[in-house]
Amino acid sequence: MPTTLPLDVYEALEAELGKERARKLVYALEKAVDAAVDSKWLQVREELTERLVTKEEFRAGLEQLRIELSARIDQVRTELTARIERFYTELSARIDQVRAELMARIEHFYTELSARIDQVRAELNARIDQVYTELSARIDRLSAELSGRIEQTAARLDAKIDRLNMKLNFALLLLLLIATLWNPAVADLLRKLLGLG
Repeated sequence: MPTTLPLDVYEALEAELGKERARKLVYALEKAVDAAVDSKWLQVREELTERLVTKEEFRAGLEQLRIELSARIDQVRTELTARIERFYTELSARIDQVRAELMARIEHFYTELSARIDQVRAELNARIDQVYTELSARIDRLSAELSGRIEQTAARLDAKIDRLNMKLNFALLLLLLIATLWNPAVADLLRKLLGLG
């Protein structure tokens, strides 16, 4: 019957070495143990066939073989457990080292980029203030210029309206005068007043 390592040993190896490497290592160990068992078994069988042993001697030899194999399995288990612990310790140390290096880089980049953001913010705020000042000055100049033009246009229009108003008043007065003079009753009244008739 082939030797099988306990599942917890395989899982521990898999966690540290990865699935493929753990599988290969367990397979090699099982083969090595199987080979040792087979070798020992063949050796015992040859010894038994070379010299006929009694049932008690056979059982004692078999028990001795079982003890030796159990000791060998325990030794391999101990060696593998120690190796797993060593790998775990080494990999944990490497993980901690990589974490520290990456955290330092993150902090460095954060500091550098924060400084650049602050610099860009300051530059853009200065540029915004400059553009605001320039545009405010242009708006003020344009507002003053347009206000002046509006006042000039209003003054010209007021003058034109006043002239037009005078012309309309004159035309209205003239029309009123013409309407009055053409009225026969008014014409009679004017002749009497002027003594013309």
